[in-house]
Amino acid sequence: PAGLGFSRLAQAHLRSMRMLLADIDIFRCQPDAEGKQLSNREANEAYLIFEPARQYAVYFPSGGSVDVRLDGGGSFQLRWLDIRKSRWHRGPRLSGNQRARLQSPGDRHWAAVITRL
Repeated sequence: PAGLGFSRLAQAHLRSMRMLLADIDIFRCQPDAEGKQLSNREANEAYLIFEPARQYAVYFPSGGSVDVRLDGGGSFQLRWLDIRKSRWHRGPRLSGNQRARLQSPGDRHWAAVITRL
């Protein structure tokens, strides 16, 4: 009667977390605790962990859109992870040293992963 247990949905969420962790080195990341990297964000709309100028992961619990500041020059690749379906979707290349607008592809759990090329 409480929680997800080991339901199919819980299994998909665990699978997606493994996919995310295979794509970024979470131990090199820090949370955006001071809110300096994300802007145009409503309360609890999105959460960020990042390694400056190298990798960024933004979690959207219920969809949404935010701006993320990408430090360092060069190009970055955006990929979207549909957490419920455990599927990657390729996004555009982004330029560093600016703010990039992220609009989640849907209104449920999504993660944006941005990595330096």
